[in-house]
Amino acid sequence: MGDWSKPRQGLTKRERGIPVEIFRNIIKDTGFKVKRETFCCFPIIPIIYKLIRKSAYNSDVATWADARLSSLFKWNIRYHPTKVIHKFRPTSIYFILTKE
Repeated sequence: MGDWSKPRQGLTKRERGIPVEIFRNIIKDTGFKVKRETFCCFPIIPIIYKLIRKSAYNSDVATWADARLSSLFKWNIRYHPTKVIHKFRPTSIYFILTKE
């Protein structure tokens, strides 16, 4: 996505990446099939682990909690959250793809 070390013209303060539906269409249009799709990176997990001065994603417990919370809150995916409740959602997604 480019050099994040300095502001770039024409971009918002917090880049959001590609919206999920557009991402799915790109995958489909390029001839791939989604074998598995999983949401991850629930924002509260690294905050909690930072408070206890540990790395969240080097922890089996944190990774497990992230997976569960991301799964529970995937209904709340929004490209541009406007309310506090909208911020309780996974912020990333990964795909396992196969070529059709």
